[in-house]
Amino acid sequence: VLVHELAHQWFGDSVSPRTWSDLWLNEGHATWYEGLYAEERGGPTLESRMREAYGASDGWRAEGGPPARPKAPGNGKISIFRPVVYDGSALVLYALRQ
Repeated sequence: VLVHELAHQWFGDSVSPRTWSDLWLNEGHATWYEGLYAEERGGPTLESRMREAYGASDGWRAEGGPPARPKAPGNGKISIFRPVVYDGSALVLYALRQ
C-alpha cells in the first residue's frame, strides 16, 4: 500500500482526471509501479500478477462494466474503486510495454 501511495505522489497525481470515470489513469500507474517494486524486492513477478489480472478481467467487466462506464452500484456501494480500475489499468500499461 505504501509503494502504491508513493507512486501516486510522483506519477499518478501529477494531472487530475477530468471526471471520476478516468480514475483508472491514476490508479493504473500506481498499481504498475507497485508491481515493479514488489518484483524488484523478491515478490511475485509483474508478469505473474498481470497474467492473473488478465485471467480475471472478463469477470470484472461482466460484474461491473467497463472502467469508463461502470454499471450502477448497488445500494450503499461505490462502483469506481474496483479491481478493473487498479489491476486492469496496470494490465494496459503492461501490454503497452510488451
